[in-house]
Amino acid sequence: MTDRKTEKPDDGFETIAPAEVVLTREDPQEAPSPLVRRRLLTWAGVVVLGLLVGGLIAVLPSALRPDLESIAAGSEEPPASARERDRSSGPAQRAREEEDEGEPVAPYQQSRLERERRAVEDLITRLLDLQDELEAKAVEQWGVEELASAQMLADAGDEAFLEEQFDTARDRYESAVESLETLRGQAQGAYEDALARGGQAIEDGEATRAREAYTLAAAIRPDSGSAQSGLARAQVLDEVLAKLREAERRMGSGELEAAKADIEAALALDPDTTRAQQALTEVRAAIRARDFNTALSRGYAALADNRLDAARSAFRDALNLRSDASEAREGLQLVEQASTDRRIDDLRREAERLLAAEKWSQAAERYAEALELDSTLSFARRGRSEALRLADLDERLQETLEHPDRLSEDVVLARARELLDQGRAVPDPAPGFAARVNELDELLQIAAEPVTVRLRSDGATEVTILRVARLGSFEERSIELRPGLYTATGSRPGFRDVRLEFRVAADGSGNPVVIRTEERI
Repeated sequence: MTDRKTEKPDDGFETIAPAEVVLTREDPQEAPSPLVRRRLLTWAGVVVLGLLVGGLIAVLPSALRPDLESIAAGSEEPPASARERDRSSGPAQRAREEEDEGEPVAPYQQSRLERERRAVEDLITRLLDLQDELEAKAVEQWGVEELASAQMLADAGDEAFLEEQFDTARDRYESAVESLETLRGQAQGAYEDALARGGQAIEDGEATRAREAYTLAAAIRPDSGSAQSGLARAQVLDEVLAKLREAERRMGSGELEAAKADIEAALALDPDTTRAQQALTEVRAAIRARDFNTALSRGYAALADNRLDAARSAFRDALNLRSDASEAREGLQLVEQASTDRRIDDLRREAERLLAAEKWSQAAERYAEALELDSTLSFARRGRSEALRLADLDERLQETLEHPDRLSEDVVLARARELLDQGRAVPDPAPGFAARVNELDELLQIAAEPVTVRLRSDGATEVTILRVARLGSFEERSIELRPGLYTATGSRPGFRDVRLEFRVAADGSGNPVVIRTEERI
C-alpha cells in the first residue's frame, strides 16, 4: 500500500483517501499479459470505488456523527449503525476508522498489518516473475489450462487483497504461485515432447509439423542445440525429400551412381536423415551386387578362354566385394587348378624336350616338379624313373669309353659287357646315346682280342705282370695280353726293385717291353 492522504472538511471530519497498491510492472517495450491487463482493470475499479466512498463520507457526516443525546443520557450502548460497521469492517479498516475518530491505533497492530500487506505484495511480485518466465517459454502453447487456473487463483487473491483480507489473499496468491511453479516444472516435459514430435514429423516427412514442434522447443529453451538443429533440419526437409524421391526413381531405372549422388546430396543437407542413411546403404549394396556379378561373369569368361591371369584378377575383385561368396571362391579354385594343369603340361613338355636333348638329369628334375604339384601323376613317375636310369647308363657309358685301358681287367670287362646289354635295351634311344652304345660295342670287341707282347729282361731279374702272371727271370719272352694298361715289376737281390706301366695296343704297337733291375743297393 502507498501513503494515505487526509483532508479536513469544514464539518471537522477527515476524508479518507483510498489506498493505492502497485501490483504490476510496466514495460514500455512489451504489451501486458492477460493476467496483468485484468489486474490493471481491477485496480482502476478500486480507485473509482474509493473515490465514491470518500464522497459519501464527506456528504453524510451527520450519519456518522456520534449520538450526543445518548452520550449525555449516559447510555453505554453504541448506535446500531456503529455496531454494524464494526462487524463488516476488516482489521485495517477499523484501525483507520479508530484513527480518524481520534482514537490511537496500537503500534503492534499497525506493524502486523503492514507486514501482512508487504508479504502479500512479495507474493504478487513472485507471481508476476513466474508469469513473465512462463510467457517467455511460450506457455500459452503448452500449458493454457494450467495457466488459466493459476490466473483464477490470482484474481481471487486480488479480490481478497482489495477487501484487505490479507490472510485470504496470501493463501490464494500462494496457491497461484504453486500452480505456476508446477507449470514451470512441466516446461522440460513440454520441451522434450516438442522435440519428440519434431523428430517424428521429420521421420514422417511433414516439414510444417516439424517446424512448428521445433519452434516451440526453441521457445521453451532458446539455448537448446537440439531444438536449433532440429529446426534447421525441418527447414531443408522438403529439399531432402525431393532428392530422395529422385534417387529412388534413378535406382528403379538402374542409374545407381546417379542415385548415390542424389542421396549423398540429401545427406549433405541433413546428415541425420534416417531415410537417407538407409537409402545410401541400399544403393551401396546395389552397386556392390552389380559389380560383384560383373566381376564374376568376367572371371568365368576369362577362364573359358584360358586367360588365367585375367580370370584370377576378376574372381579376386568379386571376393573383395563379397568375402563370403562361394561362387568367387569356386572360380578361384578352378583358376588355380587350370593354372596347375597348365604348369604340369609345361613341365611335361620341358621334360620331353630335355630327354630328346639327352639331358637326362634336368629332365628328371622337371618330372619331380610335376610330382610336387600332383603326386598322382603316373607319367611324371615313369618319366622321372626313366630319366634317372638313362642318366646313370649314359654316365657309365661315357666313363667306360673315356677309360678303355681298364677293360684289360676281367671284372671291368664284364661290367662293360653288362653295360652294353643295358644300353642296347633302351627303346628308341637318342642318337648320341645310341652312338655311345655302338662305340662301347666296338671297344669291347677290340678289348676281347689278345695281342702278342714281347718282353725283354737281363736274365737275372724276376719279372711279374700284376693281376696276370709271375714270369720269373728271362732275357726275352712273348705273352698274349688283351689291349689295355698293365703294370710289371722286377726284383733282384742286391738291386733296387723296378716298376713299369705299359700299354698294350690293339695293333701291337709298343713292343718290345723291357724290364730289368739296374740300380744296386
